[in-house]
Amino acid sequence: MRIQRIHLFNFRSVEDLTLDLAEDGLHALIGAFGSGKSSFLTGVRFALFGDNGEGGANLDLRRRGCPKGDEAGCEVTFTQGQDTYVARRWLRRSNTKKGPVEKTHASLTLNGNPIDGITATTLTSEMESVLGMTA
Repeated sequence: MRIQRIHLFNFRSVEDLTLDLAEDGLHALIGAFGSGKSSFLTGVRFALFGDNGEGGANLDLRRRGCPKGDEAGCEVTFTQGQDTYVARRWLRRSNTKKGPVEKTHASLTLNGNPIDGITATTLTSEMESVLGMTA
């Protein structure tokens, strides 16, 4: 697996950020406390496997101050062998009598073609199968 691109949107401390890793070489995440370094790594786990981080909950993933109705999540573009995948997982907030709830949605493309029937659960299974590992 080689990650080509990571895009975070309204995810934890990050409003909108894309990291292009297509160039060969060593890439480093540096920045001040709270700048989003850990958010980036959590975003990759969330996009590929639905893992929301160390003891967190989906409600903890949405960036504070994110406008109501905006999606929050991560998209990861990677190659595996000769294939290019784009795994996207995002949250939509709704309010219930018990308080706010984040519903998880997912999509997957393979070589530019959308894969039908992808849900948050099936995306996790598909990524485990393709990558041969879990979160």
